[in-house]
Amino acid sequence: MKMKIWLAGVSILGLIAVAGIYIALQGKETINHHYVFTGSGEYWSAEYEVTATETFQEKNNKTEYSSNPSGHFKLLYNRELAELSGLYKITYSYKGTANGGSGTEEFSAPPKSKEVISRSAGGGNGAFERKDSKIEVTVEWQGKTETFYLLNKQ
Repeated sequence: MKMKIWLAGVSILGLIAVAGIYIALQGKETINHHYVFTGSGEYWSAEYEVTATETFQEKNNKTEYSSNPSGHFKLLYNRELAELSGLYKITYSYKGTANGGSGTEEFSAPPKSKEVISRSAGGGNGAFERKDSKIEVTVEWQGKTETFYLLNKQ
C-alpha cells in the first residue's frame, strides 16, 4: 500500500514538473545555426565557422529577440611550406554581410605549419553570417596580394 502511495506521489510531482517546463517555454522559440564557409585562391585557403543561437520570446505582448554568435577563422597556405621561408609578416582581412575581421601577424621565424592564422571571431553586436553569405578574404604577404571568397559548404 505504501508503495502505491509513493508511486502516485512521484507521478504527481513528475507531472507538475513537466507542466511547469511547458508553461515556462510557452512563447519562446530558439533557433540554432552552424555554418562552415570555405574557399581558396592560388596560394591561400580559409575557413570561417559560425555558430549562433537566436531566441524569440513573447513578453508583455511584444517579441523580444536575442542572439549569441561565435566564430572561428583559419587561414592556410596551399603550397609548399618552404615557399614561406622568408615570411615574417602577413596581413589579412575577411568581410561578409554581417561580420568581418582583419589583422597583421608578425613572425620572429617563418611559420612551421600551413595553418598560419587561427583566430576566434564574431560576437560583438549579435549579428552573424547567414548560410547564403559570401565572405571576401584578402591576404597580403611578401609583396603579393590575393583575394578569394568563402561560401557555405552545406
